[in-house]
Amino acid sequence: MEANVSKLLQDALENGTLEKALSTPAVVKPAPLPSCPNLSAKALKDSIKNLLEASVAGGTLSLDQAMELRDLIASYNHLKAQMQAEEDALVILDYSKLYEYSPPQRRVDVSDKPVKSSKIDMEPKVAADLEADLQAQEKKADMVC
Repeated sequence: MEANVSKLLQDALENGTLEKALSTPAVVKPAPLPSCPNLSAKALKDSIKNLLEASVAGGTLSLDQAMELRDLIASYNHLKAQMQAEEDALVILDYSKLYEYSPPQRRVDVSDKPVKSSKIDMEPKVAADLEADLQAQEKKADMVC
């Protein structure tokens, strides 16, 4: 069936039928079942399928059938775009969570160990200490590679 439809559409494209049908604006039809967009989409797809099957049975795609196909496809695309827009509109973002601030809980360290100061020692380092630190860093870098 797909090969027959493909051949039918190729023939209609070559003889200019599709070009004539697409040269005029499409008429978007209302959804067959406005209360149920999914069933409406299915009904439109079935209509497109039936139209193509009738065209294959007839052997050619007439200009009226091409225009009807154009309108059905435009209606289906319009319906799907509306469904996607409604689906996107239903995404609810709770921005109130962004403004709730809870400070981190503080833990008190009551151990007997001497606490290392987080501040940098005020004593300047001796050149020998700096050289030892550089050598240790180079050794680590050599080990990584």
